[in-house]
Amino acid sequence: MQKKIAILVRDRQGEAMRMGVGLILADDLVNVFIMDRELEKTDDNLLNLETMGDMDVKTYTNFKGNENIE
Repeated sequence: MQKKIAILVRDRQGEAMRMGVGLILADDLVNVFIMDRELEKTDDNLLNLETMGDMDVKTYTNFKGNENIE
């Protein structure tokens, strides 16, 4: 049975984004929510965001400064 997993990204963004990519391997439904601030534009975060996009992981945000994220 497929689980539904929500990753809430706030303070330790790099670690949360890495967890989002890692949980894809379990074949569960993963959604990532970037909350209250802009996603740091580090190489690791951008690579993880691209990987999640390629694997059909939905990414959402409530911060208007995050481009290309719902």
